[in-house]
Amino acid sequence: MTERQHILYWGGASGFLAALLLTAMMVLGLAAGPDSTELLQPTDADRVSDLVSEYGTVVKANVIIDDLFALAYTGAFFGLAGLVWTRSRWLAGTAMVFALATACLDFAENARLMTMALGIGGDTNLTDDALRTLNLVTQLKYSASHMAVFLFGIGLSRRGVPSWSLSILLFAFPVVSTIAFAYEPAGLARILLMWLLLVLGGWLAWRESKTMNGGH
Repeated sequence: MTERQHILYWGGASGFLAALLLTAMMVLGLAAGPDSTELLQPTDADRVSDLVSEYGTVVKANVIIDDLFALAYTGAFFGLAGLVWTRSRWLAGTAMVFALATACLDFAENARLMTMALGIGGDTNLTDDALRTLNLVTQLKYSASHMAVFLFGIGLSRRGVPSWSLSILLFAFPVVSTIAFAYEPAGLARILLMWLLLVLGGWLAWRESKTMNGGH
């Protein structure tokens, strides 16, 4: 198995794992109740503090899953890089820089939430300044992911319906996700597109790894 084939294979598997973890986070949020969804895009510091206190166990479980999700989607990004590599190594490498930045910002966001949920420092209250900082990290995280998927979309070879479908999703995600910053209902569409990207991108990477040696 060549290096690129190895990356494609495990990148594809990581995409499937990331989709499962994303599903788990959605199920966890639904099981906790509608109020917990306010933590996705919090705007009121006092309200966030109350929700973290009320749903502390859910927040901690969600952060743990989200940390694993960040690891998995980073692997999925490497799978996309493997698909783009033969067409443009420059694009693949640049996109991975933004992909890794996305994961780092995700870890920073999760660390802040876990610190609150654990009550480290003796207080779970979130100040307005801290909430603005948390929102800034969240927006930067998504912005970095937008650049990554956009560059992958430019570099992806389009051979057949699956690759064209993935390209459309790669270009659609930044648009819908940016709208979600200002229009909360678009957040659900963002999550759906994310799930579809992980599944389809993972499948294409995994399929490519199998076709490189005739499936052996």
